[in-house]
Amino acid sequence: MPLRQKKKKKGNRLSKSFLIVGLGNPGKEYQLTRHNFGFCVVDQVAREHSIKFVRSSKYQGFLGQGTIADKKVLILKPSTYMNNSGVAVKNIVSQKQISFENILVVCDDFHLDFGQLRLKPKGSDGGHNGLVSLVRHLGTKEFARLRMGIGEPKRKAQFSDFVLSSFSRSELKQLEGIIEKGADCCIAFLTVKLNQAMSLFNTKNKKEEK
Repeated sequence: MPLRQKKKKKGNRLSKSFLIVGLGNPGKEYQLTRHNFGFCVVDQVAREHSIKFVRSSKYQGFLGQGTIADKKVLILKPSTYMNNSGVAVKNIVSQKQISFENILVVCDDFHLDFGQLRLKPKGSDGGHNGLVSLVRHLGTKEFARLRMGIGEPKRKAQFSDFVLSSFSRSELKQLEGIIEKGADCCIAFLTVKLNQAMSLFNTKNKKEEK
């Protein structure tokens, strides 16, 4: 059953905590695959702010808790695998009473050029199985998402294999800087207005520039 939240009003008990979710698949075999871009970015956020992840059966993933820019922040890497990401996210949102507007989901996107960032306040799932699961279980599209471009395969039939493939050598050389930029965008989500963060980090892809 989808999760429902009432609009903010006096007496509402929704927490003031923020939740940053990195989407990916658990296990070493998936560690540096394109589909795990979300994990890579939230790992960087945690490193920069001395937040340690602890495996949590209660929250069905690896959970980090800390303070960033005077805000209480939870960072979650679901261990439910990509296609069931919404199960873990619904669980922690419900138990921690987190407002949808305080959620940021970081994921990969093959509709964007490699290294391109696209922050949005809401939107469709875009065919991304992790987002499909989140929308289904949360019952809303009203949560922010940071999409990390991975480029697209040469043949459309290769999409499922492509997202689970490793980054190329040339991509690996750029990866650290892109991950750091993604982490900076996550911090901007916490510290400035969303429109301002979007103007700072959103860029056009090659097709849009033509």
